[in-house]
Amino acid sequence: MQQQQETWQERHARELKETMDAVQYAWAQLKELGVTDVTFEFEGGGDEGQIEEVLTEPKVSLDVPFLGNEVAKDLFTEYSAGHGTFEDTKIVGTEGYQMYADLRDVLESWAYKLLDETGEDWVNNEGGYGSITVTGFQKEKLEVVTDMNVRIVQNENSQHEMEIPMDFDQLMIQAKQQARRVA
Repeated sequence: MQQQQETWQERHARELKETMDAVQYAWAQLKELGVTDVTFEFEGGGDEGQIEEVLTEPKVSLDVPFLGNEVAKDLFTEYSAGHGTFEDTKIVGTEGYQMYADLRDVLESWAYKLLDETGEDWVNNEGGYGSITVTGFQKEKLEVVTDMNVRIVQNENSQHEMEIPMDFDQLMIQAKQQARRVA
């Protein structure tokens, strides 16, 4: 039996769920590291956009192994030839599931998905910029605030009208007389 190709909407929903499920392990890992706040700074324009920086308070290195890979592996869809390839920052585990390269990778993947879900176009044309702040690591519920600025080119139109009184016949008479004198 031939496997039906998933639509882009189905793929989007699946990838969003996988990322949202996996990032919970990243939040737990950050809490274990003593982090109280995480801020993602992003910038986009000219059809491109990127997470510029991921800052933690207190500052910790995010270039460490993501400890949730083994626990989260059941959350990931099996990799198959029909699904294309993963982003360059992802690796495929020996058992065929998607793994994150490090803690920064899972956090940035989550931030990109969150930015996509806002519906704001922060990457095309003049683009946009902003931050995502995650707080509440000492509570049972994280608070996420996305502060986004979208650059917009604004056009203002104005129309001006005027009337010019004309005596066309008199002007043509004068023009013909002048032309005869010159000739």
